[in-house]
Amino acid sequence: MTKHSKFEAELRDDLHTLEETTGAPEIFRLAKARNRALAQTEPTSGKLRWPVMGASMASVLLATVLIVQPDSTELSSQVDNQLGTQLATEMIIDDSVELYEDLDFYYWLAETDQNGTS
Repeated sequence: MTKHSKFEAELRDDLHTLEETTGAPEIFRLAKARNRALAQTEPTSGKLRWPVMGASMASVLLATVLIVQPDSTELSSQVDNQLGTQLATEMIIDDSVELYEDLDFYYWLAETDQNGTS
Protein backbone atom coordinates (compact mmCIF):
# COMPACT_ATOMS: atom_id res chain seq x y z
CA MET A 1 0.00 0.00 0.00
CA THR A 2 2.89 2.31 0.52
CA LYS A 3 3.80 2.17 -3.18
CA HIS A 4 0.25 2.92 -4.12
CA SER A 5 0.01 5.83 -1.76
CA LYS A 6 3.43 7.09 -2.88
CA PHE A 7 2.20 7.01 -6.51
CA GLU A 8 -0.96 8.85 -5.51
CA ALA A 9 1.06 11.51 -3.70
CA GLU A 10 3.32 12.08 -6.74
CA LEU A 11 0.30 12.27 -9.02
CA ARG A 12 -1.40 14.73 -6.69
CA ASP A 13 1.72 16.90 -6.59
CA ASP A 14 1.99 16.86 -10.40
CA LEU A 15 -1.65 17.86 -10.76
CA HIS A 16 -1.23 20.74 -8.28
CA THR A 17 1.82 21.94 -10.17
CA LEU A 18 -0.07 21.86 -13.48
CA GLU A 19 -3.00 23.67 -11.90
CA GLU A 20 -0.78 26.47 -10.65
CA THR A 21 1.08 26.90 -14.00
CA THR A 22 -1.93 26.66 -16.32
CA GLY A 23 -3.12 29.98 -17.75
CA ALA A 24 -6.69 31.29 -18.04
CA PRO A 25 -7.19 30.42 -21.77
CA GLU A 26 -6.24 26.80 -21.18
CA ILE A 27 -8.47 26.56 -18.13
CA PHE A 28 -11.38 28.01 -20.11
CA ARG A 29 -10.78 25.57 -22.98
CA LEU A 30 -10.56 22.62 -20.58
CA ALA A 31 -13.75 23.68 -18.80
CA LYS A 32 -15.56 23.97 -22.12
CA ALA A 33 -14.36 20.49 -23.17
CA ARG A 34 -15.41 19.08 -19.79
CA ASN A 35 -18.89 20.60 -20.08
CA ARG A 36 -19.23 19.22 -23.61
CA ALA A 37 -18.15 15.78 -22.44
CA LEU A 38 -20.63 15.88 -19.58
CA ALA A 39 -23.43 16.94 -21.92
CA GLN A 40 -22.25 14.35 -24.49
CA THR A 41 -22.62 16.72 -27.43
CA GLU A 42 -20.50 16.96 -30.53
CA PRO A 43 -18.13 19.90 -30.81
CA THR A 44 -19.35 22.59 -33.18
CA SER A 45 -16.77 22.73 -35.93
CA GLY A 46 -16.64 23.51 -39.62
CA LYS A 47 -16.80 19.87 -40.70
CA LEU A 48 -20.37 20.21 -41.94
CA ARG A 49 -20.10 23.80 -43.07
CA TRP A 50 -18.01 23.25 -46.25
CA PRO A 51 -20.14 20.49 -47.82
CA VAL A 52 -23.31 22.47 -47.13
CA MET A 53 -21.85 25.64 -48.63
CA GLY A 54 -20.55 23.71 -51.64
CA ALA A 55 -23.93 22.09 -52.29
CA SER A 56 -25.73 25.41 -51.98
CA MET A 57 -23.31 27.13 -54.38
CA ALA A 58 -23.72 24.30 -56.88
CA SER A 59 -27.50 24.59 -56.72
CA VAL A 60 -27.33 28.36 -57.24
CA LEU A 61 -25.03 27.85 -60.24
CA LEU A 62 -27.37 25.22 -61.70
CA ALA A 63 -30.40 27.47 -61.23
CA THR A 64 -28.55 30.33 -62.94
CA VAL A 65 -27.65 28.14 -65.90
CA LEU A 66 -31.22 26.91 -66.23
CA ILE A 67 -32.73 30.39 -65.99
CA VAL A 68 -30.27 32.17 -68.28
CA GLN A 69 -30.34 29.80 -71.26
CA PRO A 70 -29.42 31.07 -74.71
CA ASP A 71 -32.26 31.11 -77.22
CA SER A 72 -31.88 27.82 -79.09
CA THR A 73 -33.65 29.05 -82.27
CA GLU A 74 -31.33 32.04 -82.52
CA LEU A 75 -28.31 29.84 -81.98
CA SER A 76 -29.46 27.30 -84.59
CA SER A 77 -30.18 30.04 -87.16
CA GLN A 78 -26.68 31.45 -86.66
CA VAL A 79 -25.18 27.99 -87.13
CA ASP A 80 -27.33 27.41 -90.24
CA ASN A 81 -26.23 30.75 -91.72
CA GLN A 82 -22.59 29.96 -91.10
CA LEU A 83 -22.92 26.47 -92.57
CA GLY A 84 -24.80 27.80 -95.61
CA THR A 85 -22.15 30.43 -96.29
CA GLN A 86 -19.37 27.90 -95.89
CA LEU A 87 -21.13 25.41 -98.16
CA ALA A 88 -21.75 28.02 -100.88
CA THR A 89 -18.11 29.09 -100.78
CA GLU A 90 -16.95 25.49 -101.09
CA MET A 91 -19.29 24.89 -104.05
CA ILE A 92 -17.99 27.96 -105.89
CA ILE A 93 -14.40 26.92 -105.27
CA ASP A 94 -15.15 23.34 -106.38
CA ASP A 95 -16.85 24.54 -109.58
CA SER A 96 -14.00 26.88 -110.49
CA VAL A 97 -11.42 24.17 -109.79
CA GLU A 98 -13.31 21.75 -112.06
CA LEU A 99 -13.47 24.44 -114.76
CA TYR A 100 -9.71 24.95 -114.62
CA GLU A 101 -9.06 21.19 -114.58
CA ASP A 102 -11.15 20.70 -117.75
CA LEU A 103 -9.73 23.79 -119.50
CA ASP A 104 -7.86 21.70 -122.08
CA PHE A 105 -11.13 19.95 -122.98
CA TYR A 106 -12.91 23.28 -123.44
CA TYR A 107 -10.07 24.58 -125.67
CA TRP A 108 -10.31 21.44 -127.80
CA LEU A 109 -14.12 21.77 -127.96
CA ALA A 110 -13.84 25.40 -129.07
CA GLU A 111 -11.28 24.51 -131.76
CA THR A 112 -13.47 21.71 -133.13
CA ASP A 113 -16.50 23.95 -133.20
CA GLN A 114 -14.55 26.60 -135.10
CA ASN A 115 -13.15 24.08 -137.56
CA GLY A 116 -16.53 22.47 -138.07
CA THR A 117 -18.49 25.69 -138.69
CA SER A 118 -15.95 27.53 -140.78
